[in-house]
Amino acid sequence: MTDPPSPWAARADELQESLAQQFWLPRRQLFRLRTGAPLWPWGRWSYWWQAHALDAMVDAYARRPDERLRQRILAHVAGIVRRGHGSAVNDFYDDMGWLALALLHLGDVSAPAAPQAHELIGELLPAIQTGASGVCGGGIAWATRHPDFKNVPATATGAIAAIRRGTTIGDAAVVGWGTSLVEWIHRTLVEDGVVWDGTHSRADGSCELERAEYTYTYGLVVGADTLLYGVTGAHAYLDRARSTAATALSRMTDPQTGLWRAEGSADGGLFRGILARFLGDLAVETSDVDLADVLRHNANAAWLVRDAVGLVGADWTRCRGGRVTLSEHLSAVLLTEQCARLAVVGT
Repeated sequence: MTDPPSPWAARADELQESLAQQFWLPRRQLFRLRTGAPLWPWGRWSYWWQAHALDAMVDAYARRPDERLRQRILAHVAGIVRRGHGSAVNDFYDDMGWLALALLHLGDVSAPAAPQAHELIGELLPAIQTGASGVCGGGIAWATRHPDFKNVPATATGAIAAIRRGTTIGDAAVVGWGTSLVEWIHRTLVEDGVVWDGTHSRADGSCELERAEYTYTYGLVVGADTLLYGVTGAHAYLDRARSTAATALSRMTDPQTGLWRAEGSADGGLFRGILARFLGDLAVETSDVDLADVLRHNANAAWLVRDAVGLVGADWTRCRGGRVTLSEHLSAVLLTEQCARLAVVGT
């Protein structure tokens, strides 16, 4: 007789079901971007939102393997490739990084899917590497059309993907390249503990910081250092991860509610879910109960404001109702999946 799921797993299942019922498009094998709106309301299909939807489904499959879900995951991968005209390569380096991470996750939890996932990763990583240059001393460009802007999302996703891929296949050079990207972030974009979004190269050869803070850029830096600690055992990486997490929670939390600040309903709707994923990695790695409590506090608030069909908007202090974007709901799914994961390890 199997044990009943934890309350967090049950909540995650319910939010995953709402994701499938309200956003999944079986014929297109993709997720719609917003409820009650045209299919692609902004004239785009949001590759990187699709990547996080894939990652969220893999979270659920890792927790509770299910054949119906596995088929949807494989269909979604096929839908992304088909939408890319037979390729996973995209004009945005961070987009490709997010998909590479989701595919690495898929390859880890599903042996039948591993060959296809690793084949696509083999296509994505070389494409990501083309975004690296000596502009501003290193890093990866945000997009092919913006080679003079290097940022955390493109560089850190590329770094994490390279370190994970290199570790899996035993390629020290790939791990080393990924590690060098993490060091560039700390050297270039972290200032007195604050993680800035990116840096612009100017015509005179100088570089200027883009001094914008987002929850997900903090999460990525935490995730990169947590991964490096897991790979190397070097406590300097763990110390950095803990320090960045503390800064994120100090600067990105509403002191009145204890909730991470909302960053909109478009791309920003996903940011807190990404922070949650990488804080979850750190909490699992260190058995940090205080950090786990922060995750649960935010997840409980998101759960309590779900609407009549189980969707969660950007405001975790009240139920908004009406249209909900895929990005908004995904943040709640990703966060709740981390709480379910913590329940399994007893943190």
